[in-house]
This record gives sequence, structure tokens and C-alpha cells, in this order.
Amino acid sequence: MSMKAAISEHTDLHFPVYGFEGMEVYNAYYRYTPLVESPGVAFVIMIDKKGAFEQISHALSEVFPLCLMYVVLALLAGVIMWCLVSALLWCIQ
Repeated sequence: MSMKAAISEHTDLHFPVYGFEGMEVYNAYYRYTPLVESPGVAFVIMIDKKGAFEQISHALSEVFPLCLMYVVLALLAGVIMWCLVSALLWCIQ
């Protein structure tokens, strides 16, 4: 019941709307377009735009040590390859 009350002419997208195959109209005058077949419930929510920058910067700061580790490991792999190639060239001469 509360889902039917939430649907109005101002709603762009609302989940879940239960329907059946071949259904084209919902509640007598709303157009019905099946998007996803799902045995469960899907929720589409709007993110608070005021806190979005803080959330993104917090997520990036949490991932930074992992990215730094990848850069250090790539640098270490490059140094090891350089040593191996240098040793191989020194042996050939």
C-alpha cells in the first residue's frame, strides 16, 4: 500500500513495481515498462550531495596505502629486472 501512495506524477523511477509479462499499464494510467526480472527487491536511492565530496575523499584516503604499495612493488620489480639484465649483459661481455 505504501508503494502505491509513493507513486505520483512527480516520480521518475520507482522500484519495486510488481507486474507480469505483457503488462503495459499500471494502476490504470501509469505506463509500465519491465526493466529487470528479479526474485527480490531493488532499491534506488539518492545520495546526499552535500556529503559526497567528503565520502569520496575518505574513500580515496583509505585506498592510498594500497596504491602506494602497488607503486613500490612495481618499482622494485623494475629494479630487479634491471639488475638481471645488467648481470646478463656483463656475463656476455
